[in-house]
Amino acid sequence: MSIKQMLDDLLNKKWDWEDLIWLILMIVIASTFTTPLLGIPIGIIVYFLLFNISDETKEESKKYDLKSKE
Repeated sequence: MSIKQMLDDLLNKKWDWEDLIWLILMIVIASTFTTPLLGIPIGIIVYFLLFNISDETKEESKKYDLKSKE
């Protein structure tokens, strides 16, 4: 997935309170280990990779699910 696709997904996402709390937490954790200049983008990327599960991702996981092919 390219950076442009990540950015478009984040801009078009329907945000709820839990998503915002996790996003802020990831930014704070990343800023603790790096400077805030790097921590904010790193935190957003970590949030996207860990917590953003789109329909496209679900379809790909079904396609490559080895347990269901038994």
